[in-house]
Amino acid sequence: MTFVNLAQPSLYRRVTQTLTKTKLTMKNNFLLLLILCFIGISNIYGQTALEKAMKTMNVNINLSPLFTATQNKELIGFVAGESYKYTSNQTYGYEYSTGNVALNVIFTGVHSILTHKDENCKIIVFASGEKTVLDGEFIKKMSPIFQVVNMTFNRIKHDFRYGNSLKSATRAEIEELDMMVSHYPKEQALEMFNADDMIMYPLNLRANAFEGKYTRSRAVVVAKNGLPIFFYFMMTDESVKNFDQYLKDLSGSFMFN
Repeated sequence: MTFVNLAQPSLYRRVTQTLTKTKLTMKNNFLLLLILCFIGISNIYGQTALEKAMKTMNVNINLSPLFTATQNKELIGFVAGESYKYTSNQTYGYEYSTGNVALNVIFTGVHSILTHKDENCKIIVFASGEKTVLDGEFIKKMSPIFQVVNMTFNRIKHDFRYGNSLKSATRAEIEELDMMVSHYPKEQALEMFNADDMIMYPLNLRANAFEGKYTRSRAVVVAKNGLPIFFYFMMTDESVKNFDQYLKDLSGSFMFN
């Protein structure tokens, strides 16, 4: 017969303590697994429209602390407010639009709006390259219609309201549109965005003021492998002179891989 010294922790108690610790460990591991799953789901479904677009286009975001971005999960369809809706005829320039309706027509379906720390500049971001990636196979099959190599100038054609907005930019139209824009040096495009191309042009707001304040606009397009991102710098009559600085402040925030 074996006698147990009750002055020492019993075998039963030691086994019980071990089992309790094991249960706690299993419980903690289960909770940790739940947390990791939640984080994973949040990373997928909690992304903003801008984050999803940049991931699709293989672009890294490291937004400068000088800017804050809207946290919209879907595209912003009405930058000037949903009460100022537009018709399809206004979208394609067949019907005249003014005021906030005209602004909504210009900026149809954007991914985010960035606000500079000085509050005298906002940047409307439209990552048109996202659709090019998502609809890649369809676009390739329909290349005679979409003219894949000219996707960047299709948006520029829209911004200039040049020719028939329902059709892609033809090579002749691209030649003429290219005369209206300014190309940055390749080295600058590479340094600021790791991009192949970087284009700038003034955007006609048609005498309308965005948010009643921003009366001037310049568009900067950066692209790599045919995937463009459009940055529309919205500025006041006074702050427009700081455009080059705002562009410099944005440098490095969006880098193509």
